[in-house]
Amino acid sequence: MDVRNRAGEDTLNAPQQLARNQDRASAASVAGWTWTQQVDDLADFRCLVPDLPGFGLSGDIGWLSLPDTADRVADMIRAQTPDGRAHVVGLSLGGLVGLHLAVRHPDSLRTLLVSGVPLDSLSAPLRLANRLLAWLYVQLWGAPVVARALGMPDE
Repeated sequence: MDVRNRAGEDTLNAPQQLARNQDRASAASVAGWTWTQQVDDLADFRCLVPDLPGFGLSGDIGWLSLPDTADRVADMIRAQTPDGRAHVVGLSLGGLVGLHLAVRHPDSLRTLLVSGVPLDSLSAPLRLANRLLAWLYVQLWGAPVVARALGMPDE
């Protein structure tokens, strides 16, 4: 599966290697850029922090679907962990990917924690807001504008 960005970097299967503890249990956060600051507090784990298609270093990799992204994360976990399994944490979109991961690749999970995942249909205003955010993210200027609006630091 090809997950290379325009620079030729494999941004999903070679996540930001914040993996100082190679011999410890593995943990993967789905939707990496939101978790990089928490990794220091997870020193007991070997942390994998991938950028999902369409985000961060994987911004120019096309998003296909939640099942496709779950397959990519499962491949990353199998490739980057000693036993092919990890504790997985996902927030919002990462939580949705985590749920698909649990259904499609339960063997890749030790545990799964998700938050901010809609379990029912979304209201019309929320669907409209999500479409607007999705449009903003694909604009060259969009992600920085959203990040500033959310109070995230410049990087």
